[in-house]
Amino acid sequence: MSKKKIIIAALLVACFVIVFMWLTKDGGNQVKVVKVCKGLFENTVECVGELQAGVAIDITIPDEMLSQEINIQYSKILDIVAEGTIVKAGDYVASLDPADLEEEITRVGVQLDEYYNNLENGKLDSSLVLMQARDAIEKAEDEVLDLQLKKEQSVFESKAMQRQIDIDCEKAKRKLEIEKRNYQQQQRKLGTQLKRFQDVIKRWENEMNLLRQLRINFRISAPSSGMLVYAKAYNNTKIKAGTMVGRWAPVIASLPDLSSIVSVLYVKEIDVAKVKVGQQVEIEVDAFPGKSFSGKITKLANIGQNIPGDNQVGFKVNVLIEPGDEILLPGMTTRNKIVVNQVEEALMVPRSALIYDDSLIFVLKKEGLSFVKTEVKVGDENKTMVHIIAGLSEKDRIKENTEL
Repeated sequence: MSKKKIIIAALLVACFVIVFMWLTKDGGNQVKVVKVCKGLFENTVECVGELQAGVAIDITIPDEMLSQEINIQYSKILDIVAEGTIVKAGDYVASLDPADLEEEITRVGVQLDEYYNNLENGKLDSSLVLMQARDAIEKAEDEVLDLQLKKEQSVFESKAMQRQIDIDCEKAKRKLEIEKRNYQQQQRKLGTQLKRFQDVIKRWENEMNLLRQLRINFRISAPSSGMLVYAKAYNNTKIKAGTMVGRWAPVIASLPDLSSIVSVLYVKEIDVAKVKVGQQVEIEVDAFPGKSFSGKITKLANIGQNIPGDNQVGFKVNVLIEPGDEILLPGMTTRNKIVVNQVEEALMVPRSALIYDDSLIFVLKKEGLSFVKTEVKVGDENKTMVHIIAGLSEKDRIKENTEL
């Protein structure tokens, strides 16, 4: 090859390099040219969840602890069998610490003894008071009889004397009526007082009976057969020996129906508008890497709550998992992909290729050696891609800007 041809070839290569560098340089951003692709467009919401039984029998604190009649509102779990244990109906599950219960039984016993004494003293006082009232009635009756006898014998007395005896007789009769009314009032008053003592004693006796039954039921048994799964405490940690349970957290463990397993997850409030009951969910269980399960949303909470372990607000979602060959157990962690939108044969471009100008959206479409600003109409988008409804065709090439 002649020297002249070598020089010309070198110049052409240099020109090509300069043009290429000019085309791929734009204000410090590296220019990447990509093709408009066509295929299945998916918009998904991804959440971490946990497997739970769709149906389960709860093992709770004794019913007596839920009663308003006793003062034992909570107790500490003294012992509990290992999670995953297969139990039969009536088998031992857990026991509660009886220390506070025994103190309460002692306190109620002291109160009962005090009211028993009050009742006996009240009966003695009532007998004495009523006996005195009956004596007063008898005395008043005797006085009336005496005056009536004098009245019969006063026929030979003066009119003034007869009048005075009549007055004294009427006074004695009125006094007798007063004594009788006083007796009835005392009888009602003392009867009411004794009934109050009896009612109080009955309440204390009911409480004592509940406490004694609670002492028996502090040994908690399985209501049916199944595999034991610990419940969760208020701080989202699992129940264990030493955990406090009570009216506000009555569930100790559960016996799940393993034929109905759901993935429980929390959708952040910014995504909840996209999620609906009936949507399909792709589920990966950490215990079975590489294995995918299918599910469907069966329940979506109407009210948000704090996501366990997170400071954000989320909405609880239940996803019923279709049965498979693997044994899914409550407590296994899951990764859930909720498919909120699917479009077949959709045109897609990277999100970074879009240029926003007020209410209009553009892309830079490559035409020859230059790029032409082209308006597009877009549909839904996911984390990486945007669905193009109009403005581009398959295999068009556009500029995607990526910061260096």
